[in-house]
Amino acid sequence: MANYKHMRFDNSIGGFELWIEQFPPLERGHPIHLFREGDMYCSIEKVTPNILGKRSTSFAGIDYRRYDYTDSDFVYVPPAEGYQHFKDEVTRTLKKWGIPHK
Repeated sequence: MANYKHMRFDNSIGGFELWIEQFPPLERGHPIHLFREGDMYCSIEKVTPNILGKRSTSFAGIDYRRYDYTDSDFVYVPPAEGYQHFKDEVTRTLKKWGIPHK
């Protein structure tokens, strides 16, 4: 089992949503967009930090995961590999939010 909670998840957007709820990122964002391509998943969150009561510049929190059938879990995928699968979705979402993207 790859995760410390020893939970199993379905290979679906719903399973990925549940995984995100159980293992949230350090900075929570809103809105959250989820994408799936086969066994590959991507979550994009618009994060606007609130530092000392002042809102600062927004950034995108992007996470790429692959479903692991052995553990019924979502495992880390390096950004360069994940981006190749979700390039159009990432570009379109960041443009919509007005966040600069290379």
